[in-house]
Amino acid sequence: GRVAVGERVVIVGGGSCGAETADFLAARGKKAIVVEMLDLLCQDMLPDARYFLLERLEQAGVQILTSTTVKAIGDRSVTVARKKPGLDLEWTAVLDEVDTVVLAVGAQSNRELAEELGGLGLPIHAIGDCVQPGFAIDAIYQGARIARQI
Repeated sequence: GRVAVGERVVIVGGGSCGAETADFLAARGKKAIVVEMLDLLCQDMLPDARYFLLERLEQAGVQILTSTTVKAIGDRSVTVARKKPGLDLEWTAVLDEVDTVVLAVGAQSNRELAEELGGLGLPIHAIGDCVQPGFAIDAIYQGARIARQI
């Protein structure tokens, strides 16, 4: 709700973050297009969650371009390219009339707070995305494990 999003949105990145963003926008009537460089969408999701998310994306008419890279982002366009498997051929297309581009191309951990608190001599147990981006269930498990140790 902090950014105005146009009607036609290109989401660069088809991991869980990009696909869930497409789902969120499509549910609000936006025309979403997901561009993913890998050959499958949502490879970082658990199989059951992935299945239902992909089903919703299909029902909402979200366009999915896998094995596709973004070559350029213009004022109201996105140029994409796709290599043909086993061939040295690459086709290029321009997605026109793009109102908004969302970058969902990865996450990285941030340990600044843990390091700052550690510098105060406090016992610190870093878990979850602060250590390595991952699933919420993993952070919950890590937190429960640390709580048992304390």
